[in-house]
Amino acid sequence: MNDKMKLLLIGAGALSLIIVIVLVVVLLVSKKPNAQTGTSAISATQSITLKYWRAFDDTNTMDDIISSYTKEHPNVYIEYKKFRFEEYEKELLNALAEDRGPDIFSIHNTWVGAYRTKLAPMPDTLQVQRVGIVSSGLGSKLAGTIKTIAGYTPAFIRKTFVPAVADDVIFNDEKNQPRIYGLPLAVDTLALFYNPYLFNSAGIAQPPTNWDEFEADVKKLTIISPETHEILQAGAAFGGSRNIDRAVDILSSLMAQNGTVMSKAGRVTLNELSPYIKNSSLNPAAEALRFYTDFAWVTKADVYTWNTDQPNSVESFAQERAAMMFGYSYHIAQIKAKAPGLKFEVAPLPQKQPELKWTYANYWVEGVSEKSKYQDMAWDFIMYATSKENVKSYLETTKHPTALRELVDEQLADEQVKPFLSQVLIAGNWYHGLTPYVAEKAILDMIEIAFTQKGGDISHERGMMYTLIQRAQQTISDGY
Repeated sequence: MNDKMKLLLIGAGALSLIIVIVLVVVLLVSKKPNAQTGTSAISATQSITLKYWRAFDDTNTMDDIISSYTKEHPNVYIEYKKFRFEEYEKELLNALAEDRGPDIFSIHNTWVGAYRTKLAPMPDTLQVQRVGIVSSGLGSKLAGTIKTIAGYTPAFIRKTFVPAVADDVIFNDEKNQPRIYGLPLAVDTLALFYNPYLFNSAGIAQPPTNWDEFEADVKKLTIISPETHEILQAGAAFGGSRNIDRAVDILSSLMAQNGTVMSKAGRVTLNELSPYIKNSSLNPAAEALRFYTDFAWVTKADVYTWNTDQPNSVESFAQERAAMMFGYSYHIAQIKAKAPGLKFEVAPLPQKQPELKWTYANYWVEGVSEKSKYQDMAWDFIMYATSKENVKSYLETTKHPTALRELVDEQLADEQVKPFLSQVLIAGNWYHGLTPYVAEKAILDMIEIAFTQKGGDISHERGMMYTLIQRAQQTISDGY
């Protein structure tokens, strides 16, 4: 073989090697996740299964939304699974850790900060399938395209959703850019449940609208045995900790109404005062704690109405052992299940002052798993489900208050939803950090410790309450 032939063969081999390398690179790039969204590339008519996990709501609450979405997207199947709340988070965390988790999952609004590393934020643009069935001479077939659509902006969230949502779902990413980590189907608010029969018997015509009226009503409604000092009828399930459902939310609402800035810029600020509070020498959070615990302190005979011997607040209210309790729209079904014949009403949460109207926002957020292969399609479904046109069936089935500003006036016609919805624009929350359970436990522990140190003169008690507030703030901050 002459030298010329050898050079030709070497050149051909080198060219073949270059072609192979190029093909490998092309294949790797084609399988590489989309650089902008983190989601795998999909074909226009690829069949996709989105696993969707939630707590509480049965399948029927989402049936209309899922069926209408899959009708418009015939290549998409949504596998919906509901868990018991007690098992939900453990199963979710295990599944995500083992790469068998869902594409879409619900988290409580106080969990979003803790779950940020597990969530894929909404991208600026989404690459989504738009598929339809077309007829041809040989029958019908799927035809589709990959379409680029815009994601929501933080400004859109603030304009479209009620105020609590932006505070809970928008966080800065590693580049310090605000990103959206989830969207809600509804936003529930803390309200007052009351027994009209017991109110009538005590000569009370209307539910309280402020805390002075609440205190006066508790005095009229509370019945204590003169012989045994047993609480026969509590004026309200109020003042305790672990036998009060959502005691943290109740006390947080009192603190915020009293002028406490609960959190700011990703940190807890229980010692910070609202700008509406001027020249105050008293800590508003400590004063709220003192007021709250007075109702379960036996020496406060004029307002004493609760203690640790009482059943859970929902149970007490259902048994007519408490004339008032605080809760959310989901408590209606719980009370009716325990006492089908009980007549009760719901009113907005009492307020302290017009400048600081506030109640607690309690709801669930739909997010996309950071490990999902179909992040863009998952976000497309969430945007679809939470839109004005499609969320109405969910709201009608669950009787939860809307999260959309545009639907507030329309939904106010529903008398069952109205007490909760009427205060949705003043509902808020506070940042619970990376360990929300630590934050909640710190508040509950603070309430219980207060009872071991109450008593003495007013200045001593105020000082003690302030110390407890500082201690709780430090415990919560350590969990951040």
